[in-house]
Amino acid sequence: MDINNKSKSNFRIIKGAELVNNLEDVVSLLDVGCRDSSLEDRLDSKIEYFGCDLFQNDKNSVDFVGDVLATDFGRKFNCVVALDIIEHVDDPHALIDRLLKLSDSYLIVSLPNIYEIKHKFNFIFKSSLGAKYRFGIKNSLDRHRWVMSYDEINEFYSHFADKNNLGLSKIDVMIGLDAKNLIKKVGSWMIRRFFSRTNSVRTVFAVFKKKT
Repeated sequence: MDINNKSKSNFRIIKGAELVNNLEDVVSLLDVGCRDSSLEDRLDSKIEYFGCDLFQNDKNSVDFVGDVLATDFGRKFNCVVALDIIEHVDDPHALIDRLLKLSDSYLIVSLPNIYEIKHKFNFIFKSSLGAKYRFGIKNSLDRHRWVMSYDEINEFYSHFADKNNLGLSKIDVMIGLDAKNLIKKVGSWMIRRFFSRTNSVRTVFAVFKKKT
């Protein structure tokens, strides 16, 4: 599958855009770890979009190329978005602090629950947590550095909301909500029905809002 098409169908992109579009008074947005900038395609046309990533993409659509911690943006943005980025960095706390400084209103982030039931199944029966955690003969620049649980994610979000006096909304994305065929839909429904949220939540979004 083409990477652009894959990103555009990614549930994190779809949910992230939905959350942004439901916010009030957002006219500028910085997408950190933007990859192919596919989030832009789903945003309200009134929102001025800026992408940041370590590398330029094939479309040459990354506005700020480099480490967000070291890049001089020369401005702030109404909303900053970082979808499944925090687990890739050595210092998640420093990254969140930086993202909050770049936003004058909202920060939206998402983190994957690595302890959900599908990851547990893969670890037990396939001896793998996935390619982003694989240790091999080739070095991988795009790898996860942290393994986090549902409870740890929620504690992390609450800590930063309390520390910075922010409003906080947390949104759980359950396993299988994006399932396409009947077998996966039924299997995912059973997981959501009979397992705890610790096992059935795939990703947790946080919407931080600065208080006026």
